Amino acid sequence: MPQTILNFSIETTNERLTPRAGVAIFGEYLKGMSLEHLCNTNIPLANHPKGYNPSQFIYPLILMLHSGGRVLDDIKEIRLDKALATLLKMNNIPTAGAFTKYLHRHGTAGESGIRNTNKTYLKRFLKSIKNEKLILDIDASFIEAHKSTAKYSYKNAPGYMPMIGHINGGWVIDVDFRDGNAPANENLEFIKQCQIQLPSGVKFDRIRIDSAGYQAAIFNHCDRENMLFTITAKKNKNVFDSIKEIKDDEYKEFSKREKIAEFIHTMIDTDSALE
Repeated sequence: MPQTILNFSIETTNERLTPRAGVAIFGEYLKGMSLEHLCNTNIPLANHPKGYNPSQFIYPLILMLHSGGRVLDDIKEIRLDKALATLLKMNNIPTAGAFTKYLHRHGTAGESGIRNTNKTYLKRFLKSIKNEKLILDIDASFIEAHKSTAKYSYKNAPGYMPMIGHINGGWVIDVDFRDGNAPANENLEFIKQCQIQLPSGVKFDRIRIDSAGYQAAIFNHCDRENMLFTITAKKNKNVFDSIKEIKDDEYKEFSKREKIAEFIHTMIDTDSALE
């Protein structure tokens, strides 16, 4: 190509190139974290001696998701990237069809293996924040899907609504895959599920949830477990009536545009009043 203004030239090359240089670095990071060993130790191995081992599925799947993939068919982008495969020494990456069969075949056994793998990493993470108080955030994340089994959500679209638990704003401690129309009354069970993932002797100091966690059973559980909680109150008449009764001099300045105040709030099924 003839050079005009910019001081560079373009030439052809037979070298393998990849648009996923960042993914390659992330892939090396996963290898350094012993992902291959943990997957092959905790997830059931193939029955056939020449079958794929678990890490040959999990490793490229993680790379695919971190490079923007949204469906299993997107694994072909990783399979066709020969430069990336060479850099990360990935040989014979499974097809999307093989991934589908693998995930269906292992079901809850594979899910349990992933949880055990995550527990190992969780212990490392907790050591890195040992001087911080543990805060659990739980919230649902909508995934739009048009499969025949997908249910319509409140977002007026079909899909799934997995509940995700985060520690200190980052680490995912657990996930509960749910239908798009799943009710929020199972949030207490999910909190307990997250507690089980913690190592012995470790507990959450605080729980944060949006208004889906405004449930007497959750308040009672937090009190029994000595966990503080920050939960958005539902906009019902009792809450608004209590807010109206707050006097102006009872408010404290929180920021230039915000003021805060406290009041006592009760629910029929709670063991104690809330402040």
